[in-house]
Amino acid sequence: MSRISPDLFLNRLAEQWQLNERQRLILKGLDESAIPALQDIQQTLQNLFPHNPHLAELWPTTANKAFDNRSPLQVMEQEGLEGVEAVRRFLCLHHD
Repeated sequence: MSRISPDLFLNRLAEQWQLNERQRLILKGLDESAIPALQDIQQTLQNLFPHNPHLAELWPTTANKAFDNRSPLQVMEQEGLEGVEAVRRFLCLHHD
């Protein structure tokens, strides 16, 4: 991925994940150190669902039993950088 500004990356990610305004603000409220993990999450989702990108777009906002029926985005919102890392680790474990 070419180097782009954090704001531009977060805007593109919000569009790709079809986030509403409140959800966009959640992403923008994350510490900038979360960007590499968010990039990993985005890339892993694309790799997990290469033939159905719509699933990759919906996954971050869909409740998941692995996160106590919270969506990955809710985990990120509630737990900040630690939540972003938890989502990234979950995807990495299920990608291999």
